[in-house]
Amino acid sequence: MSYEPPRDLVALKRDFLIVEAGPSGHYDFTAGMRRLRELTDLIQQHPWWATVDNGFHARAEVIKAAKAALPPGFPHELPDEIPPATAPA
Repeated sequence: MSYEPPRDLVALKRDFLIVEAGPSGHYDFTAGMRRLRELTDLIQQHPWWATVDNGFHARAEVIKAAKAALPPGFPHELPDEIPPATAPA
């Protein structure tokens, strides 16, 4: 089975990693925590999870792909704004 995650799911996880690194002072703490909850819900509810037979391997591939998609300089350089909300296609 292929565990290649869809791009929209990778983007959600990438945004999660960015926001997770930011609340320590880069982003407003309350807005950052709210965005993390939103992203967590979107990631967990993504329909791709229903198509995989091994959630452990699938999660590992999502994390690997999301880390590869992080902006250059991460985590020392974060975007100025919290990544906007995007829903899976």
